[in-house]
Amino acid sequence: MPRLQLVRNRYRLNDAAQFELPFIKQLDRLPTLDRQDIRDLAYKMAFFLSQSLAEFVDKVSIPQEADELTVTLTGYRYIAELAALTGTQPPYWAEFCSAKGELHLRKAQSGLLRMMAPEWWRGRLKQMRDLQREHMAITVGQVQKAASSYVSRSTLVEWIEQKKRNREFFKCFDLINQDGDRIALHEMVNRSVSNRQYAAAN
Repeated sequence: MPRLQLVRNRYRLNDAAQFELPFIKQLDRLPTLDRQDIRDLAYKMAFFLSQSLAEFVDKVSIPQEADELTVTLTGYRYIAELAALTGTQPPYWAEFCSAKGELHLRKAQSGLLRMMAPEWWRGRLKQMRDLQREHMAITVGQVQKAASSYVSRSTLVEWIEQKKRNREFFKCFDLINQDGDRIALHEMVNRSVSNRQYAAAN
């Protein structure tokens, strides 16, 4: 379908990404990845950027008199440019660019740590996948009044399954107050949800 191809082209990564990223094939089929695929890819991306930073530090020539901020920003810029090839915006990148390459030391360090953390990538990849998947679903008519309003069926099914997993998780824990009284965590969660639903309806 021509319209679907236009959507795919919109999310297609550039030539630099095709050359630099070893996991480019997985990124190219991001809308089709399931929960475990996303987790596996997140670990690959975090490892790749960690390894890239280590190799960069070994190769780059930095003056001995350079302070910690200069060294950190040099590494941050290199890793952020690699991360940007994946189609996501690195942490603090907009601020870094608007300040013409300047960034507070703590933010640069935090940004580096996030880009080398699988959990940060897992969240980003899921967000990117959901956006692309919904865009494609809308294009082929899966999101409409006659089919499924607001979201595609696949997104709705995944959301329902996530809620089930959350409920099973909560059932494993209890809350204990200062007096030693114990209550099941899932009961507190259910009460909280019921209260919000009641408030929304009134």
